[in-house]
Amino acid sequence: MYVAALAIAATSCGGSVASSPADGGIPEGPKCTATLTQLIDARDLWPPDAGGVSAAMDLAVSDTDLYAALSYGQDGALLRVPMRGGPAVVMAPIQGEEVGLLVTGDNVVFVQANQRVLAWDIVRMGLQGGPITVLASVSADAVLDPLPSPLLATDGQNVYFAAPDGTKSVPLAGGAVQTLTTHTGGVAVVGSNVVIADTAAESVFSVPTVGGTETILAANLTGDLGPIVSCGAAVCWVSAVPVGASQQGTGQLVQLGPTGAPVTLSQGPGLYAMYGLLFDGAEFFATAIGDASPGSVERIAGTGGTPTYLGTGSGVAVDDECLYTGDPVSGVYSVAKSSLAASP
Repeated sequence: MYVAALAIAATSCGGSVASSPADGGIPEGPKCTATLTQLIDARDLWPPDAGGVSAAMDLAVSDTDLYAALSYGQDGALLRVPMRGGPAVVMAPIQGEEVGLLVTGDNVVFVQANQRVLAWDIVRMGLQGGPITVLASVSADAVLDPLPSPLLATDGQNVYFAAPDGTKSVPLAGGAVQTLTTHTGGVAVVGSNVVIADTAAESVFSVPTVGGTETILAANLTGDLGPIVSCGAAVCWVSAVPVGASQQGTGQLVQLGPTGAPVTLSQGPGLYAMYGLLFDGAEFFATAIGDASPGSVERIAGTGGTPTYLGTGSGVAVDDECLYTGDPVSGVYSVAKSSLAASP
């Protein structure tokens, strides 16, 4: 995997990591290198009794660990692996489909969307495991299809989430759930506002994190909107338009600054059916999932331009040094962003 764009060889889990005898063998060294390194073997992502694994995977990172959440048909699991080497462990089973994952402060937050009873739980647990705390439960008479991506956002104090009847917030420490707006879709926190890419309304909205009057940022949009992210002082989202039931469609990466009309930064077939979108301050990293595919990872310069294909993957995460990607077919990998070929 990744041969075309990265032109580097992969190593197995922990292959580039040394251990320190003084601290009892705790791995030390770089979080990632120019060599593509496998953090989780694909075989470790499949439980013995799994009839199948969803192609979609969510990744998130803390200072020391990578977290991977995925679904096994009706249920799923949350895994953790040290970035600097070590075995992957199952932190918790997920009761229902996994549809969102983030790391904030000392917590991992994820969503259990139980399609069998049409209910969602937004839950948190400690970075090293422990009990699961339910922050909010949503009884869904009709599950959103497709589920918005990303479903979750946080400002470190509250968790904001899309539900069938609107966009809501709940304190990370626990407390009352507040409905911010009846608009729903992919969500992101931008400054003191939550922005929502509402496909049904063909618009992007903004509402204060504390609640209040909503503002239309862009209207009369086409296609499936989202994911949506903060990109510097601007808001960026993907708009994907299919051309047939099983055919590759086209997508656009759109930017809306503090003033002015939306501007297309990038477009092409590689942006269709976007699952994940991240901006690290300089570049965009995105994943797309097509029919019967483990997904693809795309890289786009912060100023826009043609997407660069990096390889297969549905999950993506970044930090200041590393790119992390993964899918249930190939496993989860890390690589130094400085080793990637320059964007065209």
